[in-house]
Amino acid sequence: MLESAHRVVPRCALMPRRWCGGFVDAAGCVQRDAPLRRRQRMARSTEATRCNSSDQLLVSSTQNSRVKLFRALLQKKKSRDSFGLIPLEGRRLVIDALRNNVAMHTVFVPEDISDARNGDLCEALRRAHVVPDAQVRLAASVMRQIGETTTPQGVYAIARVPSYDKFHENRASSENACFVVICDNVRDPGNMGTIVRSASAAGAHALLCSTGCVDIWAPKVIRSAMGAHFTLPLIQTMPLAELLIFAQEKLRCTLYVADAGGDAAYYEVDWKQNAALLVGSEATGPQAESLRAAQSVVHIPMSAQTESLNAGVAASIIMFEAQRQRRAARDSSS
Repeated sequence: MLESAHRVVPRCALMPRRWCGGFVDAAGCVQRDAPLRRRQRMARSTEATRCNSSDQLLVSSTQNSRVKLFRALLQKKKSRDSFGLIPLEGRRLVIDALRNNVAMHTVFVPEDISDARNGDLCEALRRAHVVPDAQVRLAASVMRQIGETTTPQGVYAIARVPSYDKFHENRASSENACFVVICDNVRDPGNMGTIVRSASAAGAHALLCSTGCVDIWAPKVIRSAMGAHFTLPLIQTMPLAELLIFAQEKLRCTLYVADAGGDAAYYEVDWKQNAALLVGSEATGPQAESLRAAQSVVHIPMSAQTESLNAGVAASIIMFEAQRQRRAARDSSS
């Protein structure tokens, strides 16, 4: 036995053994378990990001007013326009919206929100300062019925449509050349979602949509864009004529229209200046009004076996060429 100032511990000359959260080494000294300390630190960190479920309302009926509002927003554009609210489905989408400071009306969270597996969601709620009154726990039975997707997403939200009233003023004061994308009569949700996502990835400063387009805040478009809605200004419900005036006169952009019958290849255009790319309908292409207003009509050279590309793919190819040119210009000037 080895006498210690604090307690008596047995000597073990053969191998360490576990004892009181640590082990006694061959010299008889007590050593704390390093992995245990790491687990304790992780536990304290996890505890700090857990949500306090006692502060949140528990809803166990689909007749709840907020649940009914969410369903109405999913199904009707009229409801989205009337309330200025949009429905979000999925943990990743909701967390992306929170991290981009999108104002929340209601966040629907799992009944077991205090579980450690929801630490990332709780942290996002805390950092976005979402008050407890705006957080609603849903019983599992309600969670299975609230959304449109086949597999329940576990997290849903009602968010306020972001306002971009000052976009024009902000662009006017910027020294960087402006690049915007205009969608006219793009009606397919998948194509629109692709364009939103690519516009964000390619560094576009805004996406402008005419009144003939699919609702840019429709659930299918939001899901298709994978959170890109919250990373750039989205301006919709303007007639095409107003969009063209806004882009050409207020933003001082040169207008380029994408069309298979264009006279210039998309990579021959100077995208380094203030530029607006217009993408037309998947079925009928750009309107005559757009073609008349365009500085140039551009096309994507393709193999003879391929007749055309869909609007989302074609717009993406041109947007990334614009990004390539603009990035090369910045690099050469630095």
